[in-house]
Amino acid sequence: MASGEWFRFQLNDNRYYRVVGYNFDDTNPPPDGLGWGVLTLEGLSLSPTGDLNNIDGDNAASRNRVVVTIPIFPSRPLAFTRTTVPTLWIREGATEDLSQTSQITVSNPNYSGGAKFQGDVVMSDTTVATGFVEETGSLQPNLECHINQNNIQQPEPPEPAPNTPYKAQFVGVPFPNLPEPPNGITNLGELTSPLLPAQKTFPRQGDTPTNRTINGQSVQVYEYIVDNINLSGNDKIAITPGQRVVFYVRGDINGVIEHDCSSVSPPTVCKPGNLQIYANNELASTAPQICLRVGQNQRLEAFIFAPDYSLGKTGNGDFVGAAWGKKWGKISTCASNSGAVAVIQGVEWTELITNLKPDDSDLDEAARYLPQLGKIANWCEEPIPDDGDTPTEPSKCVPTFPTPSPSPSPSP
Repeated sequence: MASGEWFRFQLNDNRYYRVVGYNFDDTNPPPDGLGWGVLTLEGLSLSPTGDLNNIDGDNAASRNRVVVTIPIFPSRPLAFTRTTVPTLWIREGATEDLSQTSQITVSNPNYSGGAKFQGDVVMSDTTVATGFVEETGSLQPNLECHINQNNIQQPEPPEPAPNTPYKAQFVGVPFPNLPEPPNGITNLGELTSPLLPAQKTFPRQGDTPTNRTINGQSVQVYEYIVDNINLSGNDKIAITPGQRVVFYVRGDINGVIEHDCSSVSPPTVCKPGNLQIYANNELASTAPQICLRVGQNQRLEAFIFAPDYSLGKTGNGDFVGAAWGKKWGKISTCASNSGAVAVIQGVEWTELITNLKPDDSDLDEAARYLPQLGKIANWCEEPIPDDGDTPTEPSKCVPTFPTPSPSPSPSP
């Protein structure tokens, strides 16, 4: 709906409406707000045979102008207000496979197929110059313009729905720092097919856990350094349900890692965040990758954080948790299965070995770019100006909001 153009809700209706103008005033914002939105609207009623281009010649024409004042407040990104971490957080490019993003043009941001995500999708750290690196690089790096919102799925019954639906958002906050591996933990070296029996299940008998405080409780965590994970055939790495395992990966991951809490019953406590993978590319690959292969009847529950990596998941099995990295879906040998949900949100912030939630100051700054409308503060009718449709002066019926008085200083 372009400003100044008349429109009607139904054909053969002689009632028309239009937006005359909008002004944002931040000189005297409401408490905890960003400013005031002042919206000027008009309504026009014609006779059944009236002509929109000849209003003055229609004796039955009636035209009214209304000015509405609305407080504008900051709104923190939804993905960082939930108890669960965002299911996907990337900082470069669109979220789809190359075969999908190559279909995007400047005039048409749609594409066929592509991965689905049952959870919040976040993109950040992006600039016009470096953000959208596919063939259509002239597009602006606004995530909500480059992801089919139909690919953001909501849980289906009997799973509970979130209080606010999952969505994709561009959020201008940086990644947190990767946690450092503690001194003295086991270095597993290469985990490459064919795996030895002692490389297939973790934790292993005889391994020594470290004591960590997670969510205010002292717990035992089995932590390992890994160079690369490269599995083929029927090889897979399995995590014992109920145990906490952390892999610090220096290179790439390609293969099946299985962590399935679905068959566990009390008193064993098993959560997706019991498996955490942090990858730092210490081996200095020019194009570090993590390809998660989750086949039919397989399940991976995990939190994965690899800031410099291209991430992908292939196969029809479930991946419950979160994947944070540089890119998604750009590994040609790790394409998302069309129609399948790639990642299901499921890791709690309180399950992480360290606090990775963005700083309050960063979230407050991001909130300024995600404005939220408050309740209407004032509305009034305003005369139609004789010298033109669009007023050149501020509306005379917009109330003047007093500047809040400063709090008195305490007495000495």
